[in-house]
Amino acid sequence: MERTGGAARRRRVVWPPGGWSLRTKISAVLLVPVIVALTLAGARVKAELDQASRFSAVRDQLSVVRGAAELADLVDQEMVATAAAQPGAAPTAQIDAVDAKVTTVQHDADFAHLPAGVERALNTALGRLAGLRTANAGG
Repeated sequence: MERTGGAARRRRVVWPPGGWSLRTKISAVLLVPVIVALTLAGARVKAELDQASRFSAVRDQLSVVRGAAELADLVDQEMVATAAAQPGAAPTAQIDAVDAKVTTVQHDADFAHLPAGVERALNTALGRLAGLRTANAGG
């Protein structure tokens, strides 16, 4: 009876390659490394795409940084021109340049999807700029 039980046990187990044909063995030997290689390649491609996405976000945010630096320069030029102007006269060319740059920076910031804290700080600074101009015009 032990013989029958052992033979029945051997027939139920499919995994041992002793009963496989040569074609099945060669297929398994070639297929397993290919599956592993494809899995690792897929993970690598996903990591590279994630990194490319982060680089793209940084590229978009750099336009905001560049625009903010240019805006600071234009505000400085407007301030100097306002101080040098005759009383009652306004340097409209500098004011228009600042207004145009503010619009450009806001557009770039909307496109760049800045982190919430950075976007809040930028909007606060631009709001203060508008508030200073309003206060200066009023008094």
